[in-house]
Amino acid sequence: MDAQLDEKALESTLAESLDELTPDSKTVSDDEFAEVVGGALEAVGGTLLFKMCVDSGGEGQHVAAACVGDGGSRQFLLLTLPTTGG
Repeated sequence: MDAQLDEKALESTLAESLDELTPDSKTVSDDEFAEVVGGALEAVGGTLLFKMCVDSGGEGQHVAAACVGDGGSRQFLLLTLPTTGG
């Protein structure tokens, strides 16, 4: 499969999954973030490498690193979401 098409499919799947967390103004929990990211990565054959919550200038951010593909075609991803959603 073309790497650019693969990247677009991954981006679309992750965006759709993360959109599920933003319908209201509640705080997004670490478990909710992990569940949505994990589901999106599973859909595209990706692997979650790590996740954490960091404070960026008084605003919390969920951060996750993941990879998709193998060998020379492996891509690394950095995913972020404010704890307030968005």
